[in-house]
Amino acid sequence: CVDDDIEAQFFAALEGFSHDERSVLLRFITGRSRLPIPTLKLEEMGRSDDARLPEAHTCFCQIDLPSYSSVEVMARQLRYAMAHCVAIDTDHDATPEPWGSDSE
Repeated sequence: CVDDDIEAQFFAALEGFSHDERSVLLRFITGRSRLPIPTLKLEEMGRSDDARLPEAHTCFCQIDLPSYSSVEVMARQLRYAMAHCVAIDTDHDATPEPWGSDSE
């Protein structure tokens, strides 16, 4: 479970996000950019660290959040993570590479 302060920061950060950014955040957390999705879970990371990025677990629709010093830091770190972690996308059928194949 997440600390009330972290949850409040998370939702305050979301208020400043555009519709498109919210869609990207949803994809970051769940692997999907649109509803319906299962319930999102917010979890607290062990320590306060403004340099640490949030971590998403798409299989569990969960995001782990450090305790940031401000809403602005949380928004910045969420935007960075959303922009640089785009490997998971369950909106489209993916054709996985066969096990053991070399995709290089």
